Amino acid sequence: RNRAAMKQVRMRVNLRIHRLLEAHEQEIAETYQARLRAPENATLFPNYRRLSNEESAWNHRMVLRNLMNAVRTRERAVFMAYCRDIAEARFAAGFSAEEVCAALEVLNDICTRAILEDPEAEGLQDRIFEHLTMTMRIGEDQVQEVFEDLDTARMHRVEDEEAAAGWPPEA
Repeated sequence: RNRAAMKQVRMRVNLRIHRLLEAHEQEIAETYQARLRAPENATLFPNYRRLSNEESAWNHRMVLRNLMNAVRTRERAVFMAYCRDIAEARFAAGFSAEEVCAALEVLNDICTRAILEDPEAEGLQDRIFEHLTMTMRIGEDQVQEVFEDLDTARMHRVEDEEAAAGWPPEA
């Protein structure tokens, strides 16, 4: 028994979580697509519903793969940069920060449920929060920060344009 126990490979927690995400990747992506496009979520995700199925599927694969990579490597910087890039693109497309952050929350919920339903996840509940949920929340912070910066820049640009046009007129 001792020899058998010594032969067991101990895998780091983040790699176990990554492996579970990888095992459920297709299910997660399909569920994510369905939740964002569900009729009952039409008011929460109006802009995501406007995207084509192909564009949606591609975007969902990219966010999921970036998340999985962050979990695997325990390096959140790449996921943070991805969230900043997606925030800029979504801002330009007329999305709100709330809509983008809500979509990330939905993904976190789907990933967490998929992992916890797997028997291989036994004992990982607290670590899922640390490796998965915290990564997603940091991503949401990046989205909010980019939207705030872009809103501020737009507001200053409008003020500058109004000033250049002589607005408001002198009384």
